Amino acid sequence: MVAASPPLRFHRLDSEFSPSLCHLVMHPVFQFLSFIGVVLIIPPSLLLLFVADTWEGRAFAITALCAGLASTLFTWGRGSTRRPLRRTAVCAVLLGGVLAAVLIARAPKGMTSFDARVQHVYSDNKIHFSRYALGNLLPEGDQLMLGFTTMTMFDPLLTVSQARVLKRLTTTIYRELEIDPHNVLAKYKLGVLTVEKGDGKKGKELIEAALQAKSDLLHSDYNLGRAEMLLGNNTLAVQRLERATSAPGSDPEVIQQAWYQLGIVYRRLHRMEDAQKAMATFQRLKAEEAENSQKTLRRYEAQQNPNVAQPPPSPENPQ
Repeated sequence: MVAASPPLRFHRLDSEFSPSLCHLVMHPVFQFLSFIGVVLIIPPSLLLLFVADTWEGRAFAITALCAGLASTLFTWGRGSTRRPLRRTAVCAVLLGGVLAAVLIARAPKGMTSFDARVQHVYSDNKIHFSRYALGNLLPEGDQLMLGFTTMTMFDPLLTVSQARVLKRLTTTIYRELEIDPHNVLAKYKLGVLTVEKGDGKKGKELIEAALQAKSDLLHSDYNLGRAEMLLGNNTLAVQRLERATSAPGSDPEVIQQAWYQLGIVYRRLHRMEDAQKAMATFQRLKAEEAENSQKTLRRYEAQQNPNVAQPPPSPENPQ
């Protein structure tokens, strides 16, 4: 007579999960929650924690980390015979809740201060302004830091060294704005950087706000033209860029780029003859710049090495 074998049991030495968990974690809902926590929340939050420049940005990252950790632990900890998993999940919820409450309490109201030079009609009239939106809880500067970092992963034209320079400039500008919120040049530079990042709407708002306080900002037509191009306002972009090609005091490189951008916008407007002329002008200015650079280099080399034989000067009245 053969003795019946005892039923299979899950022992804590073999597994920290009970049989109910083994069935529960296979439920699609809990698998989806775990996926959100592990893949969609935790990695971006860790990245933000390292690149954030403000304590609010780091607090936002920790809050998101707590949310992702809690969703993962609650999913895999349901039915666990070990209480530390559930305790850790509860602690993550409590810590994330406290930090979230602090961020919500400090969220910008979007109201223009009484001594501001520019009235913000969008937020002052409370049109579609959501104080407690995620984009308002995370400081704008930290959003740019995160954006510059992630762009290097997906945009092959933006290198890590270029992103590092953009981060440094952005951090400097925001700190200047914290010291003097009405710093016109800082606001203008921030608008230019925002356009370079690809946000034409926000960049245009910042540049135009700076121009209302100081109307003669250098290269403003060129930068507004770039912003209009990003917004698809090709006719306005042409007007701005055409003025930029003849603006007094402009840097030669900016004038070259204005002609280049004009060629692109003319093509969008199907003005092919004007586009060809603009590109030809860009190429001519580029060639002149290269020639001048070569002349400057030769003069510098001659000054550094006076023993090099110099060609005799041509006579003033050749026979």
